[in-house]
Parts: sequence; structure tokens; C-alpha cells
Amino acid sequence: MAGEAGSVRRTLLFLSNPGLKPWRDAQRLKQAIKERVPCVRSVNVRISRSHIEVDAIHNCLSIEGELDRVLDGVEVIYYVLDKKASGPVSVEGLMGEARYWEAHEALEDLYYRSGRDERVRALLIAAAAAAKAQEGLIDGARRLLGRISRSVVAEGLLDLDCLYRTVESVWREGSGDILACFERSKLCGVKYLAEVLSCGGEAAKEASRD
Repeated sequence: MAGEAGSVRRTLLFLSNPGLKPWRDAQRLKQAIKERVPCVRSVNVRISRSHIEVDAIHNCLSIEGELDRVLDGVEVIYYVLDKKASGPVSVEGLMGEARYWEAHEALEDLYYRSGRDERVRALLIAAAAAAKAQEGLIDGARRLLGRISRSVVAEGLLDLDCLYRTVESVWREGSGDILACFERSKLCGVKYLAEVLSCGGEAAKEASRD
């Protein structure tokens, strides 16, 4: 059967986006890949304004070649093979590029190192919800946001209404400024969160002394 060879691995491909939208196209593309590329074991498709992410567990000889038969009018920009995002420094950059699932993976590491701090968890959930919205699954994204600790909201760390609106924008258009919904000075007030975001000025200096 075409494309079925080699060891099972994960590949995260970034493809050009010719104008597709998460709400309309993500689940359709996922189903097409599942039906027409037998060497793909499981797959998620996430759509941003600038790119399409195909996150596949597969044993294809050439995943790019297999996808080329299914996804017309797109080109591979680059891909990441068998690699999970890690390290807090990259989170803000990943968020800015609407690579929300990778940001979520990096935040998972930080969450466990922080002793399961609820502030880190809120940011982790926001990234996961945005990734879910890019998959065209707005109800799932909203359910995730409902898991954010109300104590974090009460202390003024984030504007939850802003977060719901932004995630819906991601569902419609593929991208949104998730970090704008968080109170940056409070995130920057703790050392491990200062590492997550590019904190500037006195907040970063104070965090480095904690």
C-alpha cells in the first residue's frame, strides 16, 4: 500500500495557507488525510492565518509526498520531526506565530517545574484552547477555558471575557493575541513566569531577585 513503510514517528508539518479557515476547513482536511493516506496512524490539522499545521503520527516513507496528493494548492514551509517543544523562553514567540500547540507543550514542562502553579496552568489552558479552536472545535475550546481557576481570574491575572473572545477569533481566522488577555506585570512578577514571557524593565529585575 502506498506510503506504508518505515518506523512510526511524529512529524509536525507547516504548510502554506491559501486562504483556509479553521471553522470551515480543519476537520474536512483531517478527514481527507485519514481516508486517503493509509500510512498516517493519527492526525490533527490546525489552521492559522499564515500556515496550516499537520501533526501526524505515521510510518510514511515521505509524509510530504503523501500529503501532496490530498492537499492541493499548499506547499511545505518546514517541518519538525520527532520533536516536542520545550523550554519557557520560546513560549511568547510561539504564541506570536500562532503555534499554540507547541506553546502548550512548552508550558506543560514549565507547569510541572513550577509545582503546578495555577497561573502557569491558566496560560497553558489558554494555549490549548487556542490550538483546539485552530482545529475547528470551538465547543471543545470553550470547555477548556472553563477549567481555568476562578482564583486566577479573581486576582486579576487575566480577563476571561477577553480570552473567550480571542479564542473565538482564532476559530474564525486562525490567529489571535492570547497574551493580550493576561496582565503582563503580574505574570512577570514571578521568576519562572518571567522566563516564559519577555518581561522588561523593573518587573523583570524584581523577578530575577525572587
